[in-house]
Amino acid sequence: MPLIARPGESTPPPDTEPSPLPVPTDDVLWVAPNGLDRPQGGGVETPLKTVAYACERALAGDTIRLTAGEFRETAQCSLRSGVRLMGAGRSGAAASVVYAPTNWDFSADGVDDDAGGYNLLIDGVSDVIVDQISFRGQDHRANGAVLVRDAQKVTLRELSIYDYRYIGLNVADATQIDAQQLYIENSGLEWPPGASSSFPDGGSLGNLGVRNVADSRFGFITIYTNELRGYGIKASNLSRVRFTNLDIDVHPFQSWMGPGPNNFDIEIHGGYAEEVEIAHSHFRQTISLMGGNDPRYDAVPYSIHVHHNLFDMKNGSYSVEVGTDKMVFDHNWFRNTWTALQNYGDSTTRIRDLTVFNNVVENMSMRFVGLKGRVEHLRVFGNTVYLSEGGGQSYLVTLGSNNESRNWLLANNIIVGSSANDAANRQLVIVYNADTAPRQLIARNNVYRDMTMGVSSEVPIDATVWDHVYSDNLEADPALPTTGDQAYQPAANSPVVDNGDRDIGVRTTYVGAGRDVGAFERGLAPWSAGPGSSVDIEYLWAPTSSVRQNFFVGSIDVDLSADPGLEIRYTLDGSEPGIDSQLYTAPIRISENVRLRARSFRDGYGSATAFALDLSEGVRGYPNLGVGGSYTASSVYPEGDLYQPAKAFDGVTYSWIGWSPAAGDTRPGCRSISVRRHASVISSCTRGRRSIARKRRRNFEIRASNDPSFATYVVLAAQGSAALAHEGVFEQVVSDAARYRYIRAAKTAEESFFITELHILGER
Repeated sequence: MPLIARPGESTPPPDTEPSPLPVPTDDVLWVAPNGLDRPQGGGVETPLKTVAYACERALAGDTIRLTAGEFRETAQCSLRSGVRLMGAGRSGAAASVVYAPTNWDFSADGVDDDAGGYNLLIDGVSDVIVDQISFRGQDHRANGAVLVRDAQKVTLRELSIYDYRYIGLNVADATQIDAQQLYIENSGLEWPPGASSSFPDGGSLGNLGVRNVADSRFGFITIYTNELRGYGIKASNLSRVRFTNLDIDVHPFQSWMGPGPNNFDIEIHGGYAEEVEIAHSHFRQTISLMGGNDPRYDAVPYSIHVHHNLFDMKNGSYSVEVGTDKMVFDHNWFRNTWTALQNYGDSTTRIRDLTVFNNVVENMSMRFVGLKGRVEHLRVFGNTVYLSEGGGQSYLVTLGSNNESRNWLLANNIIVGSSANDAANRQLVIVYNADTAPRQLIARNNVYRDMTMGVSSEVPIDATVWDHVYSDNLEADPALPTTGDQAYQPAANSPVVDNGDRDIGVRTTYVGAGRDVGAFERGLAPWSAGPGSSVDIEYLWAPTSSVRQNFFVGSIDVDLSADPGLEIRYTLDGSEPGIDSQLYTAPIRISENVRLRARSFRDGYGSATAFALDLSEGVRGYPNLGVGGSYTASSVYPEGDLYQPAKAFDGVTYSWIGWSPAAGDTRPGCRSISVRRHASVISSCTRGRRSIARKRRRNFEIRASNDPSFATYVVLAAQGSAALAHEGVFEQVVSDAARYRYIRAAKTAEESFFITELHILGER
């Protein structure tokens, strides 16, 4: 099940399965099916009868020990802090089997998250242990087996959970949870459309739920469903949580194969994910990782790290749905899938910093990475990808309806296409729309066969205009074995040996004259611990800047920032920065057209991708007249100083802070008052970083007047019903030569508004 070398091998995983917990000898309350609930009971010769009664008696330091047998409960067990609930075993003749009460028969919806509907409640307590027990839901009558809520330091070990209605194990608002050696079967809600009033479109609550959890581990867990009984794991809002050594096999149902909800092995959807690890596991259905964008990701090394997993898809679906900033995928094995990593964004969505390396792909029918939303800072390197016949398409990366994806590195990959597929669709990158090709794409040191090293689009892509660089790529048969113990590992005569580029943003070890192309380095144990593996890999992220617009007037100062301990090197001519490039020490004053590129470095190793900003001078010599005036607005969103009208004129363009009106303001407007002037250029920046509705980026005018009431005014510039792009810049040249004292941005429709920055460029 777990994967460290080639799938199917018996190599042990790096995580060791935990040993049984020590058996307590003192302060024990015994419970047996033939016991009797009484105040004097609880000894080994006078056991209690029910778990619930024992829980009422047990205090901190006590252990409740169940003998083998069946416990037909009539009430819930609620544990106090410091109590251990221990069974005799979870399977076989020695099992302690706890059944849900037979009178727990909820409505057909089965979606009530009532804490009273669980066999075991661990609520608001700490230092609790539950181990060696099998829980039975009585044909899905009960909500769930165990609810852990607002708790800390909880150990769950050697538990089996069968046939619950709502969710087998529910962990919420908790820290320091150690849940290992669990088996969960058919214990999640999964309704097809129309069957549930609360979930009219269908849905799942998961066999294992993990919400608002930090500093915890879930390992050596098997989840199985043979009917529509929910996702494997459903999670959100996680910080420093590890999912390791999972074996998940849920019902292979997907909505595009018929009416009903999708089944996912794991879904981390919405909320925030900080240093979440998914490793050494076996998946047969899609895992969906859609944490979205959040400015807090700037301060963490990664959001979700997926490594050393086997994705062997039962129905040929895509393996991973990606939609979170700062994700890393390495040392995974994908097979029998049509896409390994798939993003279903659109022109309004963005993910940033996606790193994919040292993965092996076999028998893939379409593509390795499929992207529809905007993806910034993509690096795909050191992968071995074998595309199969049948999908009609063969490519490494594809783009759909995205919005200016940029800063891509595709290096050191082996890509073997299928000659049986349409030659026009066998490309390194396929672009669905001619105007959405990625900017700043570097493809180097790739070895490919039955492919074309370039971009395919509706119209030819001008490599100079789009800043595409292709260098040292080799069209050749990689000569890799595809079966046996050495599958996909290079032989001595393979053209992939020593043909890789070492400067790819991670500290890696190679053997020979240079790094090998593909997932494996000849002469090193495949995917072993040590240098070059994900065990001690160091990721270097590209620098960032608060400057977002691509124009300036007179001059502009560009600030750059990187993770602590990194130095920044930059160039101004569009060339890729190296270790000998100019060192960044202070904001860069730009007074002429430049193509700024910046990379982070540590100990001679550079980030795989570079920050890129092309700056062109707008109207020479015109200052921003909006600065230094006084500012008013029709209303202000009530959250301190974050959304005051002055924030629209503070010079900070790459920010989620700006002027925002109050929620009830149906015709919002923001105004600058200063000396009489002539405006030549009006520009405005939409909100950055966080998603923002289209209605805030359309239907507005920039009005000018010498009347403070704006009873009369002229329109200098306007945006109609078509919305500006997410993080887009509105810019219009003003034809009116008159001089005005008051400038106002105002909505022309009853919609919300948001302005990160408003520039009024002209003569004083």
